[in-house]
Amino acid sequence: MTLARHLSPARLLLLAWLLGAVFYFLDYVVRTSPAVMLHPLATQFGITPLQAGSLLGSYFITYSLCSLVAGLSIDHLGPRPSLVAGCVILALGCLCFLASSQTGGYVGRLLQGAGCAFAWPGCVFIATQGFSPHRLATILGITQASGNLGGYLGQYGIGHALAAGLGITQYWGTLAVLILLLAGGFLLLLRPQQQPTPHTAAATDTLTLLQPFRIILSNRQSWLAGVIGGLMTVPTSVFAMTWAVDLFQSDRQFSYADAVLVSSMVSLGWIAGSPLFGLWSDRLGQRKPVLCTGAVLMLLVMMQLFLFPDLLPGEISMLLLGVVSGAELLVVSISKEVNPDRVKGSAAGCANFLVFGCATLVGMLYNLFLAYSNSRPGTLLQHFQQSGLFFIGCTVLAILLILGLQETGPGRMGKPGRPAA
Repeated sequence: MTLARHLSPARLLLLAWLLGAVFYFLDYVVRTSPAVMLHPLATQFGITPLQAGSLLGSYFITYSLCSLVAGLSIDHLGPRPSLVAGCVILALGCLCFLASSQTGGYVGRLLQGAGCAFAWPGCVFIATQGFSPHRLATILGITQASGNLGGYLGQYGIGHALAAGLGITQYWGTLAVLILLLAGGFLLLLRPQQQPTPHTAAATDTLTLLQPFRIILSNRQSWLAGVIGGLMTVPTSVFAMTWAVDLFQSDRQFSYADAVLVSSMVSLGWIAGSPLFGLWSDRLGQRKPVLCTGAVLMLLVMMQLFLFPDLLPGEISMLLLGVVSGAELLVVSISKEVNPDRVKGSAAGCANFLVFGCATLVGMLYNLFLAYSNSRPGTLLQHFQQSGLFFIGCTVLAILLILGLQETGPGRMGKPGRPAA
């Protein structure tokens, strides 16, 4: 007998969503914390810091690809087995970081990306079942804020813990144990019968195992939203979560402690920005103008951060970048709203696939750009500004693509509702 049998359906969904938010919190801890241990990890794996940066970036390869698997499994098997499997894979990935070889590091990072891919689609699926569509962007914003809190802890909190003497092996071992306990929580809380009800014979003929992907990926708006989200994610996933600590130390001559503090402010800003942009979009009943406003504000903040870095303290600039980049979350609501409800889990997975697939490809281009930039003569400030031009260009392109999005919010055409499937 599980705990779920003693709870009302509404309370069960609320607790399940909260548990999913904890998983998403740990997702961001795993995603961001390696950035504050770039050089120690390079030493442990016997590689250069530039190679270590590429290793850490491999997380997004499996994260994007396995988002498709996660969404499909949640739609067909339900959240319980999918979220438990995600936790186990993630725990194994953390344990692989106890190895002292480059191969172990790559395997671990790829497993971490694969396991984390189950967190967000699971949260979206549960939120879609348990909350009103008119509150969806707000709830997803709060969910995103839980991840952002994990991102802040993963950089600032873990950075300070490492400086205080926490060992890398101790950190990854403890994290693996916590994630396995979370898997036990999903087994205890979620009902097996919470899986989606079986399709009728007629529906099965038309909705095969891969049919959700055909529905979603044949929709031009799904691709457009994913690419926009990917381009808006690059300044945070590639810069703030991977390279910021190193760049602030090398190009801006910050101490390690100051570089960690400044980099972590993006995640702190997300905690406020994600729910605020979601709430604004729900109140307005529209997605497109709110998303465009966030992208324009991102552009302005990055122009100040990179081109005029002395105009504001680094902590303030990065905090503002985190707040305004919270608008990127709206592409998930858009991806769900342009597709039928019966593929809501796959829609969230495909959104992650497109967003982080795009971010991964652009991140690989940035690694090449950074190697080229390192070989060019110039001052440290000029190198920092050249790095920033790459991220500024990504945001400009995102703004141009937003113009091609269709409005999907409940208040479009002056009335509530959803677009036709």
